[in-house]
Amino acid sequence: MTRWDIVSQFLLAANRRFRGDPPKEYDDTRTPANAPAADYEEKLKQEIERYRAVENVHDLPEIFHYWSNKYLVPKYQQFGFSSPKEFFTKYILGSYRDSHAGLL
Repeated sequence: MTRWDIVSQFLLAANRRFRGDPPKEYDDTRTPANAPAADYEEKLKQEIERYRAVENVHDLPEIFHYWSNKYLVPKYQQFGFSSPKEFFTKYILGSYRDSHAGLL
């Protein structure tokens, strides 16, 4: 399903709601587990093609960094760390030290 298909479905559903038509029931039967194999294969090919030219698929858009620095970092700093990495490092090392206190 393309983005245009999704937008089209959204607009049609919004139009039905605006007119007062009863909502269509959500069809959750087309999941990868029970969708036709050809449909799933096509979606897989589309996903591979979408990321073919991307060097690092884990790169986040710049807006994420703005948002996280503005809203998340201040919350982290209240607890003594400034990133998720520091959070996990602090508590994993603390847990390790506590569990191996008698061995060191």
